Amino acid sequence: MNNYKNITFANLIKAYREAAAIEYDNTRSPVASTVRNIVQTLERLLEYCGIGLGSLVKTLNNEMLSKYVTARIQGGVRTISLKTEMQHLNALFAPWTRPHYARLLGIEHPVGRAFDVPNIKVPPTRYNPPDGVLVARVKAWYGELTRICEEEIVSGQRVPDSAMRWMTATLMLEFAVRNGDALRMKWSNLVERGGRIMLRYTPHKTSKSSGRVVCWPVNNEILHLFNVIREKSQSEHMLGDSGSRCLTYVSREMRRIGFKGTKSAYELRKICIDHVYQHCGAEMATSISGDDIRTILKYYADPSTPNMGDTRIFDLL
Repeated sequence: MNNYKNITFANLIKAYREAAAIEYDNTRSPVASTVRNIVQTLERLLEYCGIGLGSLVKTLNNEMLSKYVTARIQGGVRTISLKTEMQHLNALFAPWTRPHYARLLGIEHPVGRAFDVPNIKVPPTRYNPPDGVLVARVKAWYGELTRICEEEIVSGQRVPDSAMRWMTATLMLEFAVRNGDALRMKWSNLVERGGRIMLRYTPHKTSKSSGRVVCWPVNNEILHLFNVIREKSQSEHMLGDSGSRCLTYVSREMRRIGFKGTKSAYELRKICIDHVYQHCGAEMATSISGDDIRTILKYYADPSTPNMGDTRIFDLL
């Protein structure tokens, strides 16, 4: 806290935005929507507490935060949404901000965060797979997106929007890639192994914990389109500069199809992991997702749906 004693919230927000812009140029994270949501969360908190942007960061104390959390819960805000808000506040002081704040705010040794954010416990939520109707709609939508991409990519020297939209959806539906990892994905993540082309990367979410690497084979039909797009691309990143727009498009299309929630594009990743789990087993679901089996069973797969046919255990002995 002492390191921020002379910093106002206006100073902090300005520095965070500038730092985020620099960081995005280098790492493709955080994306513009994330920055916007984090700033809006802070501004909403300050408005509730009656604190102006010109006030010092030290003005906000733990008692105010506790009252805000209580009021939000009493107002009907879901616990998981409130946890996201607390994560937003923590993100203002994420480790990557430290060198930027040292330069932008003149703080020699900034701490991890300026105030203690209440820990919000979220009860486990069981994965509920979409019904057959929704899955059929996704399949039809993706099939049409593929058809349009194949038609438009062959004409002209530039990569059409349809190709970028198809590739965004493909990374999520066929490879279970998270939104942020899709934005960071480079053509160099396509590597050869044992005579096959694989998509190899370390998910950002696990890069500082397990460090688990995902390495998944690329289907030949998908690889063909990847190669055509790559030849015409002007960027080292697979989604170029249109990634954020394409993710917005995919999210909007998923809501149109019938999915609810703020992370509707994430449903493609869930569908991918659940289907790999049901048809190929837990080990393969772990391989494609980069998550451990407990995370898969909690958030992405339905263990109550058996992936075995009409089989007697006796016959397996």
